[in-house]
Amino acid sequence: MSISGIFRMLDPYTRKHSRRISRMAVIIARKVGVCDKDELRKIRIGCLYHDIGKLFIPLEVLNKSEPLSRREYSMIKKHPVFGLRIIKRFPELHDISKIILQHHESWDGTGYPHGLKAGKTCLGARICSLADSFDAMRTDRTYSGKKPFLLVVKEINRCSGKRYDPSVVEAFNKCARKLDMLARG
Repeated sequence: MSISGIFRMLDPYTRKHSRRISRMAVIIARKVGVCDKDELRKIRIGCLYHDIGKLFIPLEVLNKSEPLSRREYSMIKKHPVFGLRIIKRFPELHDISKIILQHHESWDGTGYPHGLKAGKTCLGARICSLADSFDAMRTDRTYSGKKPFLLVVKEINRCSGKRYDPSVVEAFNKCARKLDMLARG
């Protein structure tokens, strides 16, 4: 099966979310100063497939409206590793593997799956992390409603240097309104 065939197996929300993240990430990457076409391609494709590992998570867990149990949250936290396993089957995509594996790491080392700190994750993963959070907060999900734009921008800025790379937050601030149009449309 092709990677695009595997992508189509994701639930409709995750497919749409991943497409938005991919577009947002390229916009943020350009604001950060990424000009190299190959690097932009890696970021675009890596962000498109960032949640591919969710194929290993039961839909009843992914779509649960109540708080997750410890076991369920532990399962969710494994999706970057599951995604890496899928991507390794496609040699032409090995260059995006770090984005998939690291997109839930935090600048301060409190993320998952490996608790990597600032500078230990690739730029594409740091961009994906912020775009992923922004989209999650600006769209309705089964477990939470959409949050107001200014509140989301404030939250992202509050987490600069903790959850997010400060240079990525700075770039985000330059294009937040444009990203919001993507999240809504």
